[in-house]
Amino acid sequence: MASDAFNFARTKIQPPRLRAGLLLRAALAERIAGDLLHARLTLISAPGGFGKSSAIVQALETATARGQLRFAWIACDDGDTLARLATALVAALEPFDLPWRLSPEALIGALDRPDGQRGFRDALVNALAATELPRGVIVLDDVHRLTDERLLEFLATLPPLLPEHWGLAMITRVDPPWPLARLRASGELAEFRQDDLRFGAGEIEALAARAGPGLSEAPDELLARTEGWPVGVSLAIAGPRTASPVRSARHAIDYLRSEVLDHLPADLRSFLVATSVLPELTAARAAAVSARADAAACLDDIERRGLFYQEVDSIERTLKLHDLFRDALQAERERLPGPEQDALWRRAADSEPDITRRFHYLMQARAHDAAVQALTRAAPALAAAGMIDAVREMLAKLPPELLAQSPDVALLRGMVAWEVSMDLEAMLGHMKHAAREFAARGDVAGNDLARAYAALAVNGMSPIGAPQVDPAFEVTVTEATPPLTRAIVALHRAWHAFDLADFESTNRHYGELLDQLANHRDVALWYQIVPGVAYFGVRALEPMLQRYAAGALRAAGEDYPALRAVALAIRGCTQLWRGEFAEARTQLDEAASLCAWVNFPQGLSLYALTGRLVCRTMQGEIDAALAAYHDELPRVSDVFGDDGRGPGWYFHWFELRCAVMAERRDLTRSALEALRRTMPASTATSHVGVVRVIEAYTTWLDGDLATAAAQMQAVQSHYRQHDAVGIVTALTLQRAGLLQQLGRSTDAGRALQEALDGIRQRGYPVSAHFAGAALLQRLADGAAADMLDDAQRAILRSIVPMDDDDAEATLSRAPATVVAPPGPDELGGIEPMSARELEVLALIAAGDSNKLIARRLDLSPHTVKRHVANILGKLGVGSRGQAAARYLGVNRAA
Repeated sequence: MASDAFNFARTKIQPPRLRAGLLLRAALAERIAGDLLHARLTLISAPGGFGKSSAIVQALETATARGQLRFAWIACDDGDTLARLATALVAALEPFDLPWRLSPEALIGALDRPDGQRGFRDALVNALAATELPRGVIVLDDVHRLTDERLLEFLATLPPLLPEHWGLAMITRVDPPWPLARLRASGELAEFRQDDLRFGAGEIEALAARAGPGLSEAPDELLARTEGWPVGVSLAIAGPRTASPVRSARHAIDYLRSEVLDHLPADLRSFLVATSVLPELTAARAAAVSARADAAACLDDIERRGLFYQEVDSIERTLKLHDLFRDALQAERERLPGPEQDALWRRAADSEPDITRRFHYLMQARAHDAAVQALTRAAPALAAAGMIDAVREMLAKLPPELLAQSPDVALLRGMVAWEVSMDLEAMLGHMKHAAREFAARGDVAGNDLARAYAALAVNGMSPIGAPQVDPAFEVTVTEATPPLTRAIVALHRAWHAFDLADFESTNRHYGELLDQLANHRDVALWYQIVPGVAYFGVRALEPMLQRYAAGALRAAGEDYPALRAVALAIRGCTQLWRGEFAEARTQLDEAASLCAWVNFPQGLSLYALTGRLVCRTMQGEIDAALAAYHDELPRVSDVFGDDGRGPGWYFHWFELRCAVMAERRDLTRSALEALRRTMPASTATSHVGVVRVIEAYTTWLDGDLATAAAQMQAVQSHYRQHDAVGIVTALTLQRAGLLQQLGRSTDAGRALQEALDGIRQRGYPVSAHFAGAALLQRLADGAAADMLDDAQRAILRSIVPMDDDDAEATLSRAPATVVAPPGPDELGGIEPMSARELEVLALIAAGDSNKLIARRLDLSPHTVKRHVANILGKLGVGSRGQAAARYLGVNRAA
């Protein structure tokens, strides 16, 4: 998923370049390169100034030039979380064309799940194992900056699981906080420490020779004075002669301040001090922070003077100052007046696209309210991307009094409660608090937004047919109302109108939303306004559903597979209700495939998986459909709590509807038991109709037909005009069948008339399918049908054959025939491939990378990755090379 939530500075995954004139340490580079080719973990651990990064870059370049390995580089930052580093890792590995079997972005989004960390790690290891290269190395620089416990735990488990042709290298000032003894004992750990990295007399002599004549000390004397510390040696050779030893970071910082910074031109010194808030320097960012138009010239001067920097391998010139030099600059910066320091951090935040860094800069500037506002703006995209842990961790860094009092924080917590767990009760509590605090501050816009969300929560906690309204949360929309508030108010009004069966108003309010989003690609808002599953089966809402699907598909493009899948599922379900089974199946199959690719998020799975289950059941595939459904359901996120209950019950509700449709008593009993086991106690008030349907079906199975018929009639009265997913039509027809079976033909005829009139006035003939094929046939053949008029009889004929009517109108349609796409037909795969997948496979066989395939076929790289995953799964192979071999072998044989 391409999302702003996954933004980070691209310099994070770009290795430093070796500076011209740098002393090449060939012997050390050979030793490190040799170990990189074999060790699971290569640890380069020493204090600052020992040339760790330069040494490993020399080793990597040596081995790469020989074709012995390829590497991915990730620089660690303060505040890195598991999700943020995993995002950078996936991006750094992009050139390797890893054959991911699930979307890596979706796996990152699922890291908060109980098994999320293991899921990402296992998928990463499997993808690495399927790469075809002699040796790969993942390099992590500045590991000492990492403090996130989950991230450190993840890294600790990674080296032993890496495939044989992959290794991990860590550059750090201190050893990582986990035992290394097992790797050391097994010979899978290579270590380079201070004694390995010190300059020898010969290297000092070579460095002194480059500096020119005038060095008063012999190399041996300089070695003794600096103890071979590389930065100390460099400073002693480059700077004024002093008897003071330069042996530690503290000495180096003092030396840099007194002997380097104090001797620079004042304007360059002030530029360096101002821009030291940035981890990397580009002309544009440095100009923004320093307010200097000559920032590019200052960077030229830094390079000309050789001021302790590394150049990052980037399109735009990017300099990264040595940590010790930045520490010296920081010490100078901290002598500035507080307001001046705060202004530097604020300017750094203003030009920073990475939300984690931007939040950190604002916190350093003590601009806590601005930090909260930045987080509030970014939170919807972070939540949509599944990176809610990043939101929680940033919230935890705010002062306790701000957490307790800030209405922005309360608003953010309410949004998290809604979007992550649909905890409407918690959402309502946070929004009430936010509304009170906004009102106390006189913030009308904030108060309106909080009250709009609160009204939405109140409505969502109410049962269909009896929506609750709290006048305190009523928001009046004017021309000055902000777009988000306007959208949430319209969404609440649409929900409320639907619950009252006022479908005209539902359409109007949703139309306002879609008008607002027509020219915007606000993906987070498209997620928030997804129409409810209950809207299917209501014919009056079909144009709105189609419009939503079309707009969401445009917004999703190829970059947002989860939103694309929701849109395809909605489009497929509208086709299904029109009786276009083959077309619906195509859309729903693709939606389910995308659902699997993004790791089965709960909301998307409800649309894609249940829609496909209904479609396949209507096509006569109940056993195969349920087998797939039961295989997929355990992989859906956040559906059951510790007590086994939770929103996952809704999946079993559709299982029950399909079991009844197929008239399978065994499957019906199983679904009823699953519902009793998983439905939370709150459904007794929030889903009264569902509870009563369960009671009626249980009574029916127990053989008490009269009581079951009476219970069904009571449920019909509850739902009234809400034929949500065909429930009213199905119950009315089932009641007619039971009454006919009881010999009450007149009552059965009236119920049948009621059902058919309802279909004609507001519903779809397909809704009748939920009643069961045999039951419908009995009604068509029985005395109840004698009471029908011509219009009613015509509707019944469209549902089930009567006498010699066209057999194609039968309920139990044959399964859709899958037409094999053009191309090789002897691939021996598990499933047939689509035409697009065959195109991608042909280009894989031709040796094209994912990026090149994307360019050739005008697809996004994310879409190509998904096609590769589908191809490997359908062929039953583990790597791109195996897939290419299968394709080439078949074509040679042909």
